[in-house]
Formats: sequence, C-alpha cells, structure tokens
Amino acid sequence: MEAKGQCVLSVIPVRSEAKSKAEIVTQLLFGETYTVITHGTEWLEIQIDFDGYTGWISANQFSEPQFKAAGIVFKDKFEIIEDIIVPFGGSLPVQTEYANEPITTLAKRLLGSPYLWGGKTFMGIDCSGFMQVIHKAKSIALPRDASQQAKLGIEVGFQDRKPGDLAFFGNAKGKVNHVGLLVSQDEIIHASGEVRIDPFSIHGIVHASTGNQTHELFEIRRLK
Repeated sequence: MEAKGQCVLSVIPVRSEAKSKAEIVTQLLFGETYTVITHGTEWLEIQIDFDGYTGWISANQFSEPQFKAAGIVFKDKFEIIEDIIVPFGGSLPVQTEYANEPITTLAKRLLGSPYLWGGKTFMGIDCSGFMQVIHKAKSIALPRDASQQAKLGIEVGFQDRKPGDLAFFGNAKGKVNHVGLLVSQDEIIHASGEVRIDPFSIHGIVHASTGNQTHELFEIRRLK
C-alpha cells in the first residue's frame, strides 16, 4: 500500500539512488507532499506530488502529512515559522497574500543564491529549480527539468520577446540544458554560478563581468 509523506524540514535532498553519495536530483521544500513508491529500511523511493519527479530520500526524514498547504513563502528568501526556516517556494498551512508582483520582481529576491545541481532554495539552486520555484509563487506549476519546461507555452520570436518570457539554451547537439527568465528585452536572470543578471542577445547570454558568451540561445517561450 502506498504511503503519503510530507516534508516538515526546511528542505530534504532527493537523490538519484538509495545511497548517501548519490547525486541530488532535486529537493523537497517545507510543506511539499509525496508518495512513497518503494519502501526500505534506510531509503524510500518517492514521487513528488507537485511535479511527479521521482528519487530517493533517507527513511529517517519521512513524516506523515501534518497539514494541508494553503500558502506559499514568496515575500523574502525565507520565513521562520516555529523555529523552522521555510525557504522561498515552501508551503505553509495558512494563506499568504497573493503574489501580485511581476514574476521578474519575485525572481530578483533570489539574486546571489549559489548554484547547486538539484537545488531549489536560496542556499543552493539550479537553473530549472529556480524557474520552478518562482513560478510556483505565481501558482504556475512547471516540471522540474529545463528540457521539460521547454515543451510548455508557445514559442516567441526574438523580436517579440518581453520580460517574463523563458529563454532556453542548448549544447552543441541542440539539447536544452539551461533556462532563464527575461527581466527586460536585453537582460536575463538565471542560475549560473549564482543567481545573476546578465546581458541577453539573439546569440545567447554574455557574462556581465567577463564579456564572454556563456550560453547559446535555443528558443524563447511564453507560458501565458
């Protein structure tokens, strides 16, 4: 029988395999729920309810659901609730004020957050995790990976770009491997080394400090 769980810690790492040295593929944020699909003594394979992502968590971090989420932290990088740090994007049992600020404003709250593969918080975040949590604050559910996010919305021509559009970038084989959010027609906020704002052009992203092109533009998409 499947068991339901909920993250009642600030954040729980979700790994690719049932061992502590396995890579972190994503994270559970406070309040997020999941389904246990494989039970073990030390490790549990789970599927996250929010985005359907699967992975392994330590069995000693399991908790049965304790509340139904009614609000999302978005006013700052985190809030402290009963001595627990709830990161941006974490869920709360009480309603929060609707995030009526532009998504570009919300994104800037995470400026300076260090890059972490599989991360989703101000303490460490990757490019697609960054896009997922800021859209979650606007009640828009995105899948976890950039390649999955690139299948949403409609493609927008470079000349029609505007703030709030998602820009995707690819490798030499044409595979999407990076994503960011346009904060103006000529600037993008993204997680690369840290959450930063860099110049954006039809060719891709240029590092603001070095002047070097770091990512090649694949396409621009608009969610709504």
